[in-house]
Amino acid sequence: MKLYYKILIKKYAKGFLDSALELKKEIFIKNEIEKLLFLIKKNHNLEKLLLTPFLKKEKKINFFKKIIKSNLIQNLLLLIIIENKEFFFKKICLKYIDFFKKKQNIIELHFRYKNYINNNYLNFFLYKKILFLIKKKIIIFFLKKKKNILGGFLIKFDNKYYDFTIKNFFKNFKQNLLK
Repeated sequence: MKLYYKILIKKYAKGFLDSALELKKEIFIKNEIEKLLFLIKKNHNLEKLLLTPFLKKEKKINFFKKIIKSNLIQNLLLLIIIENKEFFFKKICLKYIDFFKKKQNIIELHFRYKNYINNNYLNFFLYKKILFLIKKKIIIFFLKKKKNILGGFLIKFDNKYYDFTIKNFFKNFKQNLLK
């Protein structure tokens, strides 16, 4: 993605977060955005409707006003549609959520593994969201069993993956042998 677009997405998301903070509705807006993104993910026709150039702007705006409760999200969508930036709506919403988490000092750790992790502390938290308060930061663990992992585990932290799977171990081992 071009640098201009990344800056544009950050600018919209930051302005959106600032507006939500000013109205003291940042948590409500985050929850509404997550619901809307889930709805768009489950119903691809909504995304097609948003992105189609064949539908008039007024019809798009009227349709989304019916399914979006928040006036702030409606105004963001109105602005995006008027400026022909519909393609960035999902990315702006995701960036809003990232900014919100940074503002609230929330850290997410996503664990993916084949079987139960033998560590007694982690076994206790399987299939649940866990909250820890450490040095004024909230750490949320998402633990998920994945059958396609041969062994070991994957960790997603700050949009980066750390691969501790057996498959990755052998891949690195093979690369080191070939060097």
